[in-house]
Amino acid sequence: MSVSLNGTGASEDQRGLRWVWFGGSIISDWNNPVATTNRAVIRALQQRGHRVVFIEPSDNPAFMEALRERGSAIYRAFQADYPDIHYRRETLPAGSEGDVWLSRETALADVLVVQDDAPDRIFDWLERLPDVPIVRLLLSSSESPAARAAPFDAVLSSVATGEEIMYGPAVLRDTGADSSPRSGALTVVYAGTGADAAEGEVIAAGAGAPAALPFVAETQLPRRYRALERVTIVDDDPSPFAAARPMLAVAGGATVAIARSGGEPQPFALWNDAGQQAERLIRQVRTARARRPHVQE
Repeated sequence: MSVSLNGTGASEDQRGLRWVWFGGSIISDWNNPVATTNRAVIRALQQRGHRVVFIEPSDNPAFMEALRERGSAIYRAFQADYPDIHYRRETLPAGSEGDVWLSRETALADVLVVQDDAPDRIFDWLERLPDVPIVRLLLSSSESPAARAAPFDAVLSSVATGEEIMYGPAVLRDTGADSSPRSGALTVVYAGTGADAAEGEVIAAGAGAPAALPFVAETQLPRRYRALERVTIVDDDPSPFAAARPMLAVAGGATVAIARSGGEPQPFALWNDAGQQAERLIRQVRTARARRPHVQE
């Protein structure tokens, strides 16, 4: 009988896969806009029957800086709004104990996703890792996706130009948005004062916004967007993944504008489906796994 490595006997196109995902933070989007997209894609993967666990360093800057600037609001909001996302905050052991720890954490994985902001220790371990039946994906949030691509089966990048797999800013549609009555305007400031772009109520949602503004964690914003007519996003973050922030408001059905600090708001109507992005990932992983040898019994 032929069975898949790490498998149960179910066919490759039927059973959900086990994903281990290393990155800066899934809890905090503070100076970490890729978290917005990752939350949506991970939720989409789990909706399709896959099991994903996100592992982040316990002392990562996105979490620690948000805690210092705004208290535990981001953490409590994430716990309440994403109870379906499995995550752990870990301190990676040093030396050979770290190798043992990483091997144990990934022993039953089918897919390993490593973001380029994951600890260097993980990249060092992967370079020493012998050929194993785990599909390894590098998620690049930088302008140079190929910089650390050597130990990986594929590179995920928002600036994909060749062999890379396109992985850009994306969100899930708010299924409760269409039936909601709408009124009012909201300005959400991620960075900068937002004074020239402000319309309606003005709140802070990210690093760099004035401390005097009331703070609302990003995970709580979709509930507000579904009831609003207009939303203005003020954001100076140059990351391509920052585009997922106004996408949340578009997905919620509001008319959206985006402005740089002190700039004139510009219409924004783009919306990318995180479900489709998840399905691309699944197809790529299944293709890679199909090329790997199987254990014969």
